[in-house]
Amino acid sequence: MIIGHQLILKTFKRLHSQNSLAHAYLFVGPAQVGKATVALKIAEIIQGVENDNQDMLVISSQPREAEGGKEAGVTIKQIRSMQHFLSLSVFQAKFKVVIIDGIDTLNRDATTSLLKTLEEPPPNSIIICISSHYEKILPTITSRCQVIRFGLVKESFIEIFVSNNSPRLAKRLSRLASGRPGVAINFLINTKLIKDYELILKKLIEIEDAEIYEKLLFAKKISENYVKFQEMLTYWQLLLRDKMLAQIGCGDLSINEVMKKNGKYDIIKLSELLRNAQELVTGMQNPSFNLRLALENFLLQL
Repeated sequence: MIIGHQLILKTFKRLHSQNSLAHAYLFVGPAQVGKATVALKIAEIIQGVENDNQDMLVISSQPREAEGGKEAGVTIKQIRSMQHFLSLSVFQAKFKVVIIDGIDTLNRDATTSLLKTLEEPPPNSIIICISSHYEKILPTITSRCQVIRFGLVKESFIEIFVSNNSPRLAKRLSRLASGRPGVAINFLINTKLIKDYELILKKLIEIEDAEIYEKLLFAKKISENYVKFQEMLTYWQLLLRDKMLAQIGCGDLSINEVMKKNGKYDIIKLSELLRNAQELVTGMQNPSFNLRLALENFLLQL
């Protein structure tokens, strides 16, 4: 189900009806707002095939288990597989469609290989690249794609979706999702995540007033697991966002009343911390990034 982004869908329907589709698109925007879901829907619109679509290929980052689930990225093997796929004749549809989820994670060889395809696209082919980190994508790739920007989804749209599945949780989950339908869906699938989420927020609030040695121990523990580190940063950004809303007297918070009592920082300091948290998120895309050192520096600013 598509939550929001109706203008993007409408645009692609129009382009398709006018035979004006480009050979490559780049979908960029925050994580879990629905970019991949929209890409799949667009493929369905373009190809007119809903199930068992043999003219569509989806590529995503391959996990590297040896490093706590850290993503290795899209590989040269996957890109070569894509090129072979595109070299084949269409089976049912008019176009072959490839969706590359995580275009910012391509290694050097994969990037070079993909560029050759983007420069000389096979006939009747459309490539949709997806990324939550536009700043990590090489200009040589962005310049060969039409960029489609996705924003956060209105809370009201998410609330309507949640209410159709769990009316009791609609208001709460739509706020916790902070414009990201994927987050709300994850909460609906596993309600235990809501409790886990609130426990993490409680810990993040507590660590702000902890002693230096406690902050350093916390940084050591969290940085040992890439996935947990990434999850924690997402929650921390939400926490800082709610602190800013509380500062300006906005009662529509994602968390709860505790935020109205937590006024340790002024709006300028909160803006700085939120910016630093985003820099941590960006830095994590660099394989040589020192997670522990970066988190220690961040915590010592609290």
